[in-house]
Amino acid sequence: MNYRHGDISFHKVEALPKEVKLFKKCSSFVAALGETTGHKHLITATKEALEIYKNEKGEIYLVIGDKTIITHEEHRPVKFKKGVYKMANEREYDWFAKNTVRVLD
Repeated sequence: MNYRHGDISFHKVEALPKEVKLFKKCSSFVAALGETTGHKHLITATKEALEIYKNEKGEIYLVIGDKTIITHEEHRPVKFKKGVYKMANEREYDWFAKNTVRVLD
């Protein structure tokens, strides 16, 4: 199951890639901070059931254990199911600049 929350998305993967390293084990994590509004996509879990992993490219993977939700001031909360997810930022193609740019919240 994949999830979308504003300008970020979470894609379920079978397992963590071998090259990732544990960044943080926690009960809350700011997945993205709004560049203009200061609003944030906040992931909250019970009992430190959230593990954050990163690789050398800066890609982020989440291991969701127990009850976990993501909230934002302008979006409905989303409940995650247990599993491993790769986090990605939405992108769009700029036809005038002829390149792909990251969508900003």
